[in-house]
Amino acid sequence: MDVSEAVAAVGDGAPWAVPHGPVRRLAEEATRAVLAGAPLGDGPLTEPAYRGVEGGGVAVLPRDLYEVSPLDPRFAGWGQEDEAWGIALRAVAGRAWRGSAPLYHLWHPPQNRLSRRWGSRDGMTLYRRYRHAARRPEEVRFLLAEIGGPHGVA
Repeated sequence: MDVSEAVAAVGDGAPWAVPHGPVRRLAEEATRAVLAGAPLGDGPLTEPAYRGVEGGGVAVLPRDLYEVSPLDPRFAGWGQEDEAWGIALRAVAGRAWRGSAPLYHLWHPPQNRLSRRWGSRDGMTLYRRYRHAARRPEEVRFLLAEIGGPHGVA
């Protein structure tokens, strides 16, 4: 995926950018073929392509935005960290510029998780806190301040 349009959009004033539209999850045999040199875009998918979430896959943002709205390290294993990050970035900085390039996801064995949707109970609880705070930037900033360390919002 070429992220140059997303980088240019941020350079032109977009607060942050998501360069991809559809996520194409390659099946195991298609992933093997790509790793052997076949071009992306050929081969079966594990599910129909879908619009990727903000904060998932690839995001382009200025360093100062990352410093006040980092990926929350309290998410462990698989699940919801990308969706929570998208909520935080939107609450802190506003809407992202959105591109339309496909994002290819290579097949890999799934991590241990509660379900296809939820990674862990702790992750589900933390994500729901972000979701509940989504329209209240001051509450999102409070969640980010809980992270502490060099990335916590003061």
